[in-house]
Amino acid sequence: MSRPDQDDDCYLPIDGIEFFRQLNGRKFNTMNPTYLLPSDDEEIKVFVTGVDIVPIQLREVPERCRFEIWDINMPDMPYEDAYFDLIHARAIHTGIRDYPRFLHQIARILRPGGLVILIEPDLVQYADDKSETEWMFGSGPRGWFTLWETYRSCLTLLGVDVMVPQCLRQLLEATGSFENIEDSRGVIPVGFYPQGESEKINEKQ
Repeated sequence: MSRPDQDDDCYLPIDGIEFFRQLNGRKFNTMNPTYLLPSDDEEIKVFVTGVDIVPIQLREVPERCRFEIWDINMPDMPYEDAYFDLIHARAIHTGIRDYPRFLHQIARILRPGGLVILIEPDLVQYADDKSETEWMFGSGPRGWFTLWETYRSCLTLLGVDVMVPQCLRQLLEATGSFENIEDSRGVIPVGFYPQGESEKINEKQ
């Protein structure tokens, strides 16, 4: 089959059927109103955009992918309004001085009906299924807890809100720009893993 840039005649109306419609400067299909991704040259050229603060990406990247470098603490993200269909950010709040502004920027560059996936690990640690605050002072793995207390203090001095993970749902709601907010929590093991088979068996018990 010819591509649109090779033979536009293949995409002219057939039997009076218009296959495309224009919306907000983009081209969409007319056959299936449930499928909301664009169907134009811009969609063909770029499908995924990755962003980081350092150039750690491979030089050879998959087709329809691109990687960019910029600081997320910039006043404005360098993208047009309603630019992305899906935005995913993971474990970045420790580098953001104004997380509410970050969320407002996400709302600006996300198309109406788009999806946001945010994953922010909690900075409060657990041991034996109890949080730091549940252990009596002086008990539990104090050296481990002290390490994280120091880490949170350093982040606070740098202007980072260490409570963002616990308050993420409320922060999203406060923007007034997001609907159908779902809050899921999981456990991330941190530390040394058992090495021998006997240790693994005892751990399961």
